[in-house]
Amino acid sequence: MRSSSILFTAFITCTACQLSASTIAYYRFESGNFLSDSSGNGAHLTEAGTPSQVSLPETGRGSSFSKIIPQTSTANGSTSSIFSTDRFGEASNGSVQVTSDFTAEAYISMATTTSGTQYIVSDWEYTEGNKRGFAFGVAGTSGVGGGSAGALFLLLSEDGSSTGVFQTGITISKDIDYYVGVSFDESNTSSGITFYAQDLTNNEALLSSSIGHNIASLNNATALFRIGAMNNSTSPFQGFIDEVRISDTPLSQTQLLAVPEPSAYALIAGALSVITLLRRRCS
Repeated sequence: MRSSSILFTAFITCTACQLSASTIAYYRFESGNFLSDSSGNGAHLTEAGTPSQVSLPETGRGSSFSKIIPQTSTANGSTSSIFSTDRFGEASNGSVQVTSDFTAEAYISMATTTSGTQYIVSDWEYTEGNKRGFAFGVAGTSGVGGGSAGALFLLLSEDGSSTGVFQTGITISKDIDYYVGVSFDESNTSSGITFYAQDLTNNEALLSSSIGHNIASLNNATALFRIGAMNNSTSPFQGFIDEVRISDTPLSQTQLLAVPEPSAYALIAGALSVITLLRRRCS
């Protein structure tokens, strides 16, 4: 019984850590809540084009997305499918405000590669002043700012009109399921931008890469927060996007929505089994 208690305590501690993260918005695209913000902050989405809700398949694209989110033990049964000009935006302008530190995360599966970029989430428009804040995406075959084809990249602006491009060598392939994320620590100019990627299809370990930045103060953009595009419908994502979470702090690796290492996942699975057994005994 002592070992069960240890497992139970470890699980509760891990889950509580995740729930204490400062979440601005969390889009899960589940049945009955396709456009809802699951964080409770009311930043619900509108949609353009015809994005659809798709049940997670048993094989192929999206089949390796986590069926149970390890950090919250919540079921994940569906994803958003977006193509062409499909995209999501805030229902009310300014609900998702990123003014300094943040982390952006998602599960993605890219259906095709193009010469242009494909944006995952953005608060960015190339229009009149104060419309640029941040944008997180995947570079096309021509790269971004001299970077690698298919590389994860981040755009940041200090004044709403300037553009800073940041990226590392972490690249994304089509028809592979990934967890991806990026965090920004405004005060840490030496290594304050960290990119994350985990190949879920091939059950690989989480990759991370940190770089410095020169952003003294991130612009509080007045653009509409979007999923699957930037600048209204520019550079749309093609494929599946799921479990989009925006936090107002640079999360540590243990707080991410990434699938944990096999040993940690076994611990959580064991804890869930113990909890289920205890519930049965008490019923």
